[in-house]
This record gives sequence, structure tokens and C-alpha cells, in this order.
Amino acid sequence: MKNIFFMFHKLKKTLLDLFFPLRCVACKKEGAWICKNCLNRLSLRQIQTCPICKSRPRDFGEVCDFCHGKSNLNGIFVVAESHQQVLRQLIHKFKYNFCQEVSINLAELILRNFSQHFLSTENLILIPVPLHPKRERWRGFNQSALLSSLLGSYSNMLTLKNVLLRTRHTKSQMKLKRQQRLRNLEDAFLVHGQLDSKSTYILLDDIVTTGATLEACAKALRAAGARQVWGLALSRGT
Repeated sequence: MKNIFFMFHKLKKTLLDLFFPLRCVACKKEGAWICKNCLNRLSLRQIQTCPICKSRPRDFGEVCDFCHGKSNLNGIFVVAESHQQVLRQLIHKFKYNFCQEVSINLAELILRNFSQHFLSTENLILIPVPLHPKRERWRGFNQSALLSSLLGSYSNMLTLKNVLLRTRHTKSQMKLKRQQRLRNLEDAFLVHGQLDSKSTYILLDDIVTTGATLEACAKALRAAGARQVWGLALSRGT
């Protein structure tokens, strides 16, 4: 049955590529959702800020001294500038049009900026923000897990996919404010097992808006023994 499904999926993709070839969302060149030239033109985020007050510049997006103690996260590193229409199109195709091929381009973008700041990846462990199984079945994949797998293969960072679990399905966060989001996500995540306190854990998500999801995940990681927990996101939402 799996072989039949795989053959059908491959045939469907071949037909789609034949009659509806991939075109770069920026320059419309055939061959990929974004060509190399246009990918390289995307603006990386040059100035990181404290994820709590969002006003004080920080080298790595770490929590500033004034906001210390207000978060379970050490900081949040945002990869690219959020105002870019091309980047928004890519993320939308990835998440809502289920175009998994876009993950390769997005992983390259993450690594390009992330590696400039975190030169050493020793003792860094990537943990993708989990989806509830119901949501993952609807989408067909977890976008954060797919990105983390690619990042792990491009570097020497270890990726742990099944350590952080989403224990309950929550309502959409889109129209909620930060405190409402935090309440919505309360006890929604659980860590399977005990974590190494000497490692640095990097929570990977595609978009961070208020940071509530990363905060809820970090709280669960801290409870399981983690001492260094950072967020990593492609872009900041509005």
C-alpha cells in the first residue's frame, strides 16, 4: 500500500512539474520556488533585539538586563527581515500550500545568518516546535521538524524531534494577545525524558510573533533540566 501511495505521489508531482513548472516567486524564472540569485538578495536581520521589550539591541537576540527573569528563554534569534514580501510568500507556500521543497531554500537562509553569529555548533541541540498530531495529519508534515532535519544535515548540530511533545490541541493564536496566547498554551507541551544541563537547546519555529509558543516550549524544557534555551525563527510576525 505504501509503495502504491509513493508511486501515485511521484506521478502526481511529475505531472504538476510538467504542466505547472515551478517558478521563482520573485523573478518568475522556472526551476524552483526561489532561484539562487533571488534567495541571496533576501535581507538578513542585522540588528537583533531583546525578545521581551523588543527595543534594546542585542548581539544574539538575548534577553536584556532590564527584562532578565521575565522569560524562560535566553533569547530569540530572528534570521531575516520581516517586511520582505518574497519571504512571506515562501513561508506561506511552505506552510499553507504544503510545498515541502521550499524547506531547502529556507534552511539555507537560516544557516547563512545563524552560522555567522553562532560560529561553533558544539553542544547545540535543535528541537523543532511540535505540532499537535491532529494538526500535523492535516498538514502532512511538521514544517519546523523538516527545517531542523535539514539544518542538522547541513551542520553538526544534533536534532531531537520526539523529545518535546504537544499534549493538547489549542485554538488558533492568530487573534490573541501575548497573555492570552500564554494562557492558551499553558501545559500544552511536555518533554519526554530528562535533558542534559550542559547542552544549549535551540527551539526552531518558522515565525515568532509574541514569542508565546517559544516561551511555553522553553518552560517545558527548563522543567526537564535544560539551562540554556534559545529560540530560532525565520521571521518575526506582526
